[in-house]
Amino acid sequence: MGTVLLLPKGSARTVPALQIRIFKGVFAIYYSKEELERLRIEGEKKAQEMLDVVKDGREYKSNDIDIICVHCKHTKFDLGKALLNSRELTFFDLDWLDKSAVTLICKRCGYIHWFGSNVVEAK
Repeated sequence: MGTVLLLPKGSARTVPALQIRIFKGVFAIYYSKEELERLRIEGEKKAQEMLDVVKDGREYKSNDIDIICVHCKHTKFDLGKALLNSRELTFFDLDWLDKSAVTLICKRCGYIHWFGSNVVEAK
């Protein structure tokens, strides 16, 4: 048996896993148990992929050159940004106007690499 999806124009069609009800201007969405289980599994896979990227780090390029750690020769890094403070702007409490640099932290040894130019993720 299918579930009826109520559309704003009053027309209806059959959707097997989803039901939307409109009552006094409030929308309520109902999923079947099978659809909820499928969504849960899909969400867990996406979350695990995101954790793997964070845990393993990413590879980056600068000026079309692969970046390699100068200390341990590893290729996976965490990306960050840092402000390059100047005395004048700090004196006037305008640090936010200072230039920034890209930092890459090696996932193996922790060495911090600084870049003034653009760094892009290698694909």
